Amino acid sequence: MQNSLARANRREQIIHLLNEVFPAQIGAEWGALKLFPEPDVPPPHLTPGWNTRLIAGSVSFGGYWLGTRKAGPLYDLDERARLSALGQQAAFALAYANAYENLPALNQTLEERGKSRPSLRSRIKNRWRHMKNGRESPATCTTR
Repeated sequence: MQNSLARANRREQIIHLLNEVFPAQIGAEWGALKLFPEPDVPPPHLTPGWNTRLIAGSVSFGGYWLGTRKAGPLYDLDERARLSALGQQAAFALAYANAYENLPALNQTLEERGKSRPSLRSRIKNRWRHMKNGRESPATCTTR
C-alpha cells in the first residue's frame, strides 16, 4: 500500500486506494476518506474501527476512517501505529497531488507574467538605441 501511495499523483487515485483497495487488503468492512470541506465524520450508520486526521506540515486535508474488520479482532496497538504512519503518508500524498494538479495553472500564470514583462534583452536593446540616438548618456544607462 505504501508503494501505491508513493506513486499516486492524483487525488482520485489516492481516494480509490484508501476507500477501496486498502480496506479490502486488510479485511476492513469499509474505508472513508473525508477531505475538507466535507465534514470529518464517519459515514452515517457505520461503526468505525479506527480513524486519523490527515495533516501534512500545517495543512489539514481531512480525515480517514476505517470500519471494523469483517472477521477477526479489533486493530491492536501495533496495527494502530502502522495505520497512523499510513495516514501520514496519505496526507503527504494528498499534498503532492495538490501540487501536481496545480502545476498547469502555475505554469500558465508564469507564462503570462513573462509575456507581460519585456525581456532583459529587449530592454538593453532599447537602452542602446536611446544611447545611439543621443537621448541618454552611458553614465545614466541602467537596465531596470
